[in-house]
Amino acid sequence: MLSFYADESGSAGSGQGDAVVLLAAGFTDDNWKPIKDQIDGLKRAYFKNWNLDEVELKSVYLRRWNLPDQKWPPNAFTTLTQPQIAAFGNDLFDLIDALPIEWAAVAFSKSYLLHTHGINDSRSIFFRLYMYLLERLHGWCKRENTYGRLFLDQQHQQLVNATHDEIIKQHHQLLVAGTGWQPVDRIIEQPFFMESRYSVHIQLADILAYNVLRQIRNGFANPYPYYARILPKCRGYSSWYGGNLRAPFGFKIEP
Repeated sequence: MLSFYADESGSAGSGQGDAVVLLAAGFTDDNWKPIKDQIDGLKRAYFKNWNLDEVELKSVYLRRWNLPDQKWPPNAFTTLTQPQIAAFGNDLFDLIDALPIEWAAVAFSKSYLLHTHGINDSRSIFFRLYMYLLERLHGWCKRENTYGRLFLDQQHQQLVNATHDEIIKQHHQLLVAGTGWQPVDRIIEQPFFMESRYSVHIQLADILAYNVLRQIRNGFANPYPYYARILPKCRGYSSWYGGNLRAPFGFKIEP
């Protein structure tokens, strides 16, 4: 069985630019503990006196390491020096290179969705992302002749006045009716919601999703080095990837 841990980057609501990404990191169940142990080991090497649950690996914390303006939750990275931050980043991406993971993602332009499909509210944008991501995860499981479960960051700030029940309902409808293009019968029952501070796998998805978002913002003619580092982990990437192709089939970009 496969486990998928998903997180978004950007915002389905107003603000944070035009692009929004929903990405899932996936792996076989027997790799769950080795991945956790390795990420925990990296944290412990830099934060010896911290409770590891308080060392949340988030792209915004790494980017804002020198801006100690977050009171809760605390940003552990503000306790590091610039050389330590640089070393941590190098060690993190060396670890990502070695981890037994792949990722699949969906990225949308909010202005494109509005002009082409009349979609502009955060709920509809999120569920369109969700539908397209489930398609990719279904195909991933089908190719491996197995089933998968999906874990989501429980804090969905882009879903204004919505609850997890709404996501579960949408998930159930997709399992019953498919997406209009294909069935989605390889992802089990309903998503599970995890608080990111207690899940290093959600934290990993956060890091990957930001680097995908950053490449989209840069434009694909302007390579972003950390996206280039994670690209070989994209589902469907192969050695022939290149030319004008922007992404392997595990990565859906609209438009």
